Amino acid sequence: MSQNLSYNLLALDIGDSKIGVARASVVAKIPQPLAKIANDENLLENLKKLTEEYQTNTIIVGVPRNMSGEETEQSKKIRNQVSNLKTKLKDINFIFVDESLSSVRAGDYIKVNNSRADEDSISACYILEEYFTINK
Repeated sequence: MSQNLSYNLLALDIGDSKIGVARASVVAKIPQPLAKIANDENLLENLKKLTEEYQTNTIIVGVPRNMSGEETEQSKKIRNQVSNLKTKLKDINFIFVDESLSSVRAGDYIKVNNSRADEDSISACYILEEYFTINK
């Protein structure tokens, strides 16, 4: 893992068809949900735009685990997709964190707060919170 982290971070909650996105400053550590993006042929270009817009070289990626703490088939798909992205986004550091139950927490947040926020991007906020928790 590279220690050359930028001031801003992006987080991704990668699904088969869409990706929740959030950002945060490493100083304030307050995640902000952004618009989700499609997990399609435009992903690479969309990630380039986001890293430029938010001036970051670090993307935190959530990896799900089952209730036994083991990685899932979805985990393998995410790791493979990020591996492919790394070959094209050479200046970007990708850091994996456990995203267990982030979608459940996001759904609960939306219900409790009667929010119209995107659940996938709220999940990405929880991924950033997990990153900040383990990197105090």
